Amino acid sequence: MNNKLLSTAMLVDAHVHIHECFSISEVLDSALQNFQSVAQKIKISSSQYFGTLILTEIGESTWFKKMNERSNNEQSLEGSHWIFQKTHEPESLYANHTSGKKLLLLAGHQVVTQENIEVLSIISSQFINNGLRISDTIQAIQAAKGIPVLPWGFGKWLGNRGKIIHQLIQASEVDNLLLGDNSNRPSFWINPIYLKQAQKQAIKILPGTDPLPLKTEMSRPGSFGFHIKGDLHLEYPGASLKQMLLDSNTTITPYGALENPFQFLRNQLKIRYAR
Repeated sequence: MNNKLLSTAMLVDAHVHIHECFSISEVLDSALQNFQSVAQKIKISSSQYFGTLILTEIGESTWFKKMNERSNNEQSLEGSHWIFQKTHEPESLYANHTSGKKLLLLAGHQVVTQENIEVLSIISSQFINNGLRISDTIQAIQAAKGIPVLPWGFGKWLGNRGKIIHQLIQASEVDNLLLGDNSNRPSFWINPIYLKQAQKQAIKILPGTDPLPLKTEMSRPGSFGFHIKGDLHLEYPGASLKQMLLDSNTTITPYGALENPFQFLRNQLKIRYAR
């Protein structure tokens, strides 16, 4: 057996923003703790899983690039216990803690289409321009060898945008299109209609935290996501996870709790006040 190939479980947060008000080292510290807590709850030992953050960078954010550059000379983050390590592919990176613990970081971006619909390009380091039609955006993501994901968002799938989402889910010619859920959805808002539609059509739904641009959200990455089992090539982990996600036989098991109503309302008010 290839000693670089590991049969393992992966705990994955598929929608991680690193906002300007965040500290990368605190995000990583929190993610490590959150993955450990999840592993204990679902009874996976610390040596039997990879905690994975899929970054969905907004606009001209280049956090993944900055972390990748630090890996050239094994610089640790100032005042932290994290050192970055390159893989053999541009879209993945290991964050190694001095305790011996490790996180897998995967590149990705959030794109806004001409129709004002958000699409995630995950497990790809290539930048996709905003403002393209949604069909062109999806094609551009696939050409960049990323996976296009339509993420649920509060109020973002209503009206004409909702009709477009419905058409995309129904369209059999849109291959490898996935949907996303996130923990900002309040607990009283069970199963939005288009997530139900996707489930009926066996379209995979990738949960993630989707942290808001508030300092209090910095501790959330890793706390909401999914676990998956498969063969992970340690030098090409991004390609391995892509293969797992696009395999119709792969089971995605969500974990984590939706937002409690009080916190949901408080966060929405904070966001609107900040704007």
